[in-house]
Amino acid sequence: MPAAPGRSALLRSSRWSVRTRLFALVVTLAVAVMGMGGVGVSQVLALNHRAQEVRQTGTVPLEQLGQLKVDWQTYLTNLSRQYLTGNTAEMQAGYVKAADAAMAAVQKDISSLQSTSLTPKATAAVTTVSSAVPQYNDNLQKLVAATAAGDTTTVASLNAKYFELEDAISKSLTDALAAQSAGAAAAAQEAQAAADSAVRVLVGIALVALAVSLTLAVVITRSITRPLEHVRTVLGRVATGDLRARAGIVGNDELASVSVSLDHTLDEFGRAMGVVIATTDQLTGTSRTLDQLAVDVVGRADESAAQADLVSAAASSVSVSVDTVAAGSGEMQTAIGEISASAAQAAAVAAQAVEAVEATTATVARLGASSQEIVSVVNLITSIAEQTNLLALNATIEAARAGELGKGFAVVAGEVKELARQTAQATEDISHRVSTIQEDTSGAVSAIERISEVIGRINDHQTTIAAAVEEQSATSQEMTRNVADAASGSQEIAANISMLAAGAEGSRNRASEARGASAELTSLSTRLQQAVAGFTV
Repeated sequence: MPAAPGRSALLRSSRWSVRTRLFALVVTLAVAVMGMGGVGVSQVLALNHRAQEVRQTGTVPLEQLGQLKVDWQTYLTNLSRQYLTGNTAEMQAGYVKAADAAMAAVQKDISSLQSTSLTPKATAAVTTVSSAVPQYNDNLQKLVAATAAGDTTTVASLNAKYFELEDAISKSLTDALAAQSAGAAAAAQEAQAAADSAVRVLVGIALVALAVSLTLAVVITRSITRPLEHVRTVLGRVATGDLRARAGIVGNDELASVSVSLDHTLDEFGRAMGVVIATTDQLTGTSRTLDQLAVDVVGRADESAAQADLVSAAASSVSVSVDTVAAGSGEMQTAIGEISASAAQAAAVAAQAVEAVEATTATVARLGASSQEIVSVVNLITSIAEQTNLLALNATIEAARAGELGKGFAVVAGEVKELARQTAQATEDISHRVSTIQEDTSGAVSAIERISEVIGRINDHQTTIAAAVEEQSATSQEMTRNVADAASGSQEIAANISMLAAGAEGSRNRASEARGASAELTSLSTRLQQAVAGFTV
């Protein structure tokens, strides 16, 4: 069958299988997630390290410097309270003890700060404080001793030195705090910049991974959905009866395998449907021929019945004539003229009977030939029905191979198989009926042969009667016997003619039944044409 007009353009599928493509997509997504996770962990570790640096270079030193300043102020406060008037001995001892504890804390704070990471300015300020505190304590002891000795000049000099050192220590502590605060703020800004950079890196990697994943997903999805959409379109055309549609997908994946199986199924089903359509057309033509033959048989059966009626009438006439001859045989001597006339009439009637029998014989012969033609046509229809049944079986097998795709084809093949079975039953019925017609026809031929024999005998008797007319006196008894024989023969003719008429009527009925079976066969072929008319191959 022509396949080129109905074939779709070739659609090339991927060299990779669907499983490989989906696995590649999953692996790509996993790599993207792992990459983002790795970069995220790296950035988090870097931020944690930066936070530790900020704490070590910012928060901890600031806390230590603040504690140093608090301890220094505590020391100065308790030192000043020692020189207040009105202190009891117990209060004085408490202030001295508190001042010593505060100075010990100051010394400890200075020692801790010297091992802490400080900014250069803060380090210089702490170094200043570290050298000024011992000088301050030494100057204070000298000031206390000079005051106790009443050396006013030394007290004035030491007192100026005392306030100068105190101011230098306070200023250095303030400068250290300011410098370290500025360093901590710079470290915090660097940490924030690192955090912002980490966020940008993570967002960039996420966007790149998302773009790659979406691109790969779109490519893989289109490589799967486009062939599937194409196959769906082909199946839609097949559902409308167009068996010329083909998927035509080439490749090495599962979709290409499905396309090849679908195209093979459509090729086989289209080939089978083409044979079914051609066989249906042939069956329609044959059924019409059979119907015309049935019409001819009915017409010939009617003609045979009419001829039988003529023969029956002729036989009745012969019987009447013979009866007349028999009744007048006793008056043969006195009614020679009447006997001669009756003999002539009987001869004429016998001649008519011979002509009627010959016509009936020809009609019955044609009826037998028509019956044989019906047998040939019925055999042809039976062969076509068997071929149609075989094609339906092949279509059912091909539909079963196609699985879910071939369910619609299996339904059509079942209908074709049922129509083939009904056609076979109809042709078998016609065969039986035609056999009955042939049997009736054979009986009619035998009856006609007997009629011909009897008419020949009547003709011989009439000849004898005609010859015996001149010798009527001597052979009257013989003629009486011959007339009796003629009467018996006329009765036999009448009986045979009745049988012939009954056989002709039976032939007509069988021919009518054959015509009904032919009409049923025509209806079945029409239904079969309607069933396959919706398919284009």
